[in-house]
Amino acid sequence: MRNNILILLTFFAAFWVVFLLLQNSTIYNSTLGRFADNWVNHEGKRQRVNQPFQQVNNTNYLQWDGVHYNLIKEHGYDIKKAGGDYIFAFFPFFPFLWKITALPPVGVIFINYFLFTIALLILYKTFQTDIPSKINLLFIIVSLPSIAVFFIPYTEATFLLVGAIGLYGMVKNKYWLFFIGFFLCALTKPSYTFLFLAILSTEVFFLIQHKKIIHALRSTFLKGLPLILGTLTVSTIQYSFEGGTPMKFVEVQKYWNHVFSLPNGLRDWSHEGFGISLGVIFLIVVPLTTILLKTSYSKLFHTNKSLPYYFDYTPKNYVQVLSAFYLIGIFLFIVFFQGGSLHGLSRYVLCTPFFFALLLHAFSYIKKTTKSSRVLYFCILSVLAILTMGFAGYSSGFNFSDTGLFLLIASLFFWLFQDVSHAKFYKTGLFLTVFLNVIWTSYLFNTYIANGWIYT
Repeated sequence: MRNNILILLTFFAAFWVVFLLLQNSTIYNSTLGRFADNWVNHEGKRQRVNQPFQQVNNTNYLQWDGVHYNLIKEHGYDIKKAGGDYIFAFFPFFPFLWKITALPPVGVIFINYFLFTIALLILYKTFQTDIPSKINLLFIIVSLPSIAVFFIPYTEATFLLVGAIGLYGMVKNKYWLFFIGFFLCALTKPSYTFLFLAILSTEVFFLIQHKKIIHALRSTFLKGLPLILGTLTVSTIQYSFEGGTPMKFVEVQKYWNHVFSLPNGLRDWSHEGFGISLGVIFLIVVPLTTILLKTSYSKLFHTNKSLPYYFDYTPKNYVQVLSAFYLIGIFLFIVFFQGGSLHGLSRYVLCTPFFFALLLHAFSYIKKTTKSSRVLYFCILSVLAILTMGFAGYSSGFNFSDTGLFLLIASLFFWLFQDVSHAKFYKTGLFLTVFLNVIWTSYLFNTYIANGWIYT
């Protein structure tokens, strides 16, 4: 446990060292400035320039969705203060936690990273017996290109923590902990849709095997109950404000134009987010979908029970299948309700307790497949992601803004081959990837406070 905390704190400290050093023009020009430009925003016009990082303060730390959460913290769902009823799309639990700390905006950096750390420790406690090397896996986690999200005033750190509590309760058969965790999930993000559908899909997945309809109905009800009550609580809170109506957060989705449509080309608001999202599609969603389809077929027709991921009905297996359905559901929503825009996909997948639950446990299945098979499939999917990046009309050439894709490829490579973690090339490569991610995280954080095209 001490080693885990030390690794996470060291990454946090390294981030601050790099971020502060790159505010110095001499250091920046002789290092990152040689091959990367940064985003700036001059009077609403976003552009890339070659200049040192900005200093963070209470004003520039509130950008994009962070502005809305700060408004809720200060004024609740006040339509006049917010300038419109779109404020009802944002859920209240994170602003509530922020408010009771009485910290200024920049204090959220420390709050969120603290919540992120506690959540990871809970997930480690949940899956600790299945982790080949706890230290190596911690380094893999801090090599992910999405860690920057836990440094900004968004809900991801809170959602990760309450989700971790819920999953711990699910695995340990402590319903009261599960109830609290998932109830708070519903107060943090609109979990009533994706999470409930994931639960329903998981129950059907296992129903094919155990054929106990009453058991499946009861399990669905008990697991869905905290989400229903949490959603009703959000509705009640919002209804108490002027302009609020029951389920107001559903009504205001019209401002984001989330309607069903076939994707029309791949694009994003930012190149940084686009690359990471492509990696998510090819290296996470495609394998998960393939495994679930293959396993469902095997269960339905009673074939090949020797599959390493056949998934008997156990609490940990339930969490793995639930997590897979949740991430696939997020992907399907993004693709078919954003018209081909991948904006937000990487954040909605990589920064969730369900992704980390897979990261911490799923290797116990994967290690049963041959290394040659893992190499083959990983290379094919990685090449497809890189080729898509190179040929997509939205993207033009490769530069530092695409680093996130290659970091995700590297992180998942080290995860996929944990059983060779004793090799010198593995340890050296993993440490270099973590070092590069420290720079990448500071670059993304600077993009956020500079109000550039946001990667989330």
